[in-house]
Amino acid sequence: MAPDLLSGVLVYGATGYTGHLVAKKVKEVGLRATLAGRNAEKVKAIANEVQLPYEVFDLSDSAKLDNSVGRHAVVLHIAGPYTYTARPMVDACLRKKAHYIDVTGELRVVEAVQQHDEEAKASGVTLMPAIGYDASAGDCLAAHLKKRLPTATHLDLGLFVPRFAGSYRPRSLMFSRGTLKSFLVGILANGGVVRRDGKLVYEALGARCRTFDLGEGGHAPFVSFAGSELIAAHHSTGIPNITTYIYSALSFPTNRVFTGLLSSRAFQSVAQFAIDKILPRGPAEIDAEAIRAGAVGEARDEKSGKIVRTFATSGSGYPFTAKMAVEVTRQILNGNFKPRFQTVASAYGPEFLLSIPGVKFEDLPGS
Repeated sequence: MAPDLLSGVLVYGATGYTGHLVAKKVKEVGLRATLAGRNAEKVKAIANEVQLPYEVFDLSDSAKLDNSVGRHAVVLHIAGPYTYTARPMVDACLRKKAHYIDVTGELRVVEAVQQHDEEAKASGVTLMPAIGYDASAGDCLAAHLKKRLPTATHLDLGLFVPRFAGSYRPRSLMFSRGTLKSFLVGILANGGVVRRDGKLVYEALGARCRTFDLGEGGHAPFVSFAGSELIAAHHSTGIPNITTYIYSALSFPTNRVFTGLLSSRAFQSVAQFAIDKILPRGPAEIDAEAIRAGAVGEARDEKSGKIVRTFATSGSGYPFTAKMAVEVTRQILNGNFKPRFQTVASAYGPEFLLSIPGVKFEDLPGS
């Protein structure tokens, strides 16, 4: 199906915390959209709230899935954990020639989607996973650093750096249930991963610790983890050696003990139960707007010794994700897309990130 504004976008997973924000943003900007999910009562409630049509089906029902995907130009897939949900939706998009977008941060998922590159090319569609606030910020930051240092051989990315609006401090959970479950199932369960000489190398979670210069935010400790940027940033920059780190408020010795606990099966079973039964659905609206998620990157040329560093403020995390999802969807519907597997940076360049209000790059001194 040719992409046009008449066929519009299917938003699957509209009942989740992020999906709800996306549904409201889609309505706000006037995109032709259909909301979908597997829980009829919840989908109907949100559809009535935003006054958009809706459909109800499970991803295991391939007939209904194909029928729905086949009537839309773009699928905006917001239902995680993507470890369980991405494959059936990607397969349906390839069968029905619809563009695929998601907001995952799960490395294994992005790697699996990338393996459909040639099929996407043959179908004339884009497969663009990982456009959420953490992954797209890291991807575009990497591309920005590559522009600053075209000969870069190594890239370190520090992600999930918390910043807040003014003196405000959040009173609720910073992450949604869906984000936490995806982080447990799709990231922590994989242990640690780095990219060396172009290949993924597996190691212990938190095997590497370092500090990053955060500009006016001082210095902070980070530990290594399996970030989706190991796929996305490599695709958009070609830098052969990449390590992704996550911000930690703990000391380095404590980090090594704590990350070992996080990757254990026993902890993950208990944590998933607690997420579903105890934690709130996601941040309160006032907190979601106040939280400023940042990322910091360092690129270096091993031969010359030159190093460049940049800090990216990516705005309020969940509202940012909704804005980015809608903006990428709008670009594709208007015919601005590249078939095959893409990332935000490979499709639109690092400056595309700056089109989202509140986002900026700060090239750090001494680099």
